[in-house]
Amino acid sequence: LTWSFGTGGLEQIIVSLLGIYDTNNIIEVGIINNEISDLGKRNLHPYKVTNFYRKRGSLNPIFYFRLLSKILSFKPDIIHSHNHNLIYLLFPIKLFLPIKLILNQHGETDHNRLINWYDQVVAVSEYMYRLLTKKYNITNCRLISNGIPLFNPMDSYKQDDRIKVLCIGRLNYKQKGQDILIQAFNIFSKDY
Repeated sequence: LTWSFGTGGLEQIIVSLLGIYDTNNIIEVGIINNEISDLGKRNLHPYKVTNFYRKRGSLNPIFYFRLLSKILSFKPDIIHSHNHNLIYLLFPIKLFLPIKLILNQHGETDHNRLINWYDQVVAVSEYMYRLLTKKYNITNCRLISNGIPLFNPMDSYKQDDRIKVLCIGRLNYKQKGQDILIQAFNIFSKDY
């Protein structure tokens, strides 16, 4: 269940998760807002997709009743969300169904204290795990690393070598940290 489905990292994670399940499982992707890209549609084929066609920001209660009806008829064992603020919609469903709510926590600024309402929070990096468990006292958190192993670039650095770095991601310094990369290069260029 996600707010929208475009071409970002979250969407790629969802497609990857769908690909690891065998075909004996009933899998359905729910898209709340009327926001799905053409590439998103192609990436979701052949999985069942339910689009609720909600206009972004709408407070129309009809949408919530449609969502509740769909979830109650589907009777899932687990709802796996990548959007922390879906808890407002999902938590009341626990009154009707014995479901588990799981959240994948990706970004440092993508949460609030209500993530404690999820049965399980999955941190995608050691940094995120420490932040959630130590700073925010999230007790229902597990670490499942998502990414590449870190290494020290100085291990292979030679005085005459040029270091090339490629940063892939949308330009959103609050989530992607391009400002930190620029600061790091400033420090690195002074020291080396």
